Amino acid sequence: ENVKAWAISTAINLWKNKKRKYAWRKRIAKQESYEVHMENEFQIFDYANFSGEQDNSPEDTAIKNELIRFVQSQVRELPEKYRIVVYLYYTADMKIKDIAALCEIPESTVKSRLIKAKKILKHKIESAWK
Repeated sequence: ENVKAWAISTAINLWKNKKRKYAWRKRIAKQESYEVHMENEFQIFDYANFSGEQDNSPEDTAIKNELIRFVQSQVRELPEKYRIVVYLYYTADMKIKDIAALCEIPESTVKSRLIKAKKILKHKIESAWK
């Protein structure tokens, strides 16, 4: 019925399958290409102009890109139940109601996981910059 929800649930399932496959391979032999792929996974947007500013200096662009990579790495380190909710809410621009239906959990759980994920990220980022 809802094509977007179907596509996202399919993408989540494919991602989980890939994660299991690479986890198994990592136990057998270390794969450097997987880590390189994970570092470049979210390089979809033009991060230099994500704030809408047109006249960025190269230093500003480099700082923004570094900050974005740092936050992405911190999000990747979140436990899976928080990470999925954060990606769906912020990257896929899904509403809490849609995320709850997709993940088959109550809306209040989605809200709680978002709040908890934000607290974890805030703590990690603050401790890294001190």
